[in-house]
Amino acid sequence: MHQLNPDYFGPAALNRSWSLVNDVRDTGNQLRLLAAAGNGGCHNCHSHQSCEQLCPKQLNPTASIAGLKRRTMQAYIRGEIS
Repeated sequence: MHQLNPDYFGPAALNRSWSLVNDVRDTGNQLRLLAAAGNGGCHNCHSHQSCEQLCPKQLNPTASIAGLKRRTMQAYIRGEIS
């Protein structure tokens, strides 16, 4: 995806964002979700699963990114982000 959009955060950053969004101790969710919904964020992922196939830690960033997509849409609908 970096070739198509140089602003794309990439699977590692989005995977970490998903971890933090789910951490009840974290207080930066609104800003994090706003960034994740932005130009370089999660909606730029085409869900091809290539990041899972290439991940050296055998993680599945695509699942995390899908969670971010759902959560940013919910936040938008609820008026938490614009």
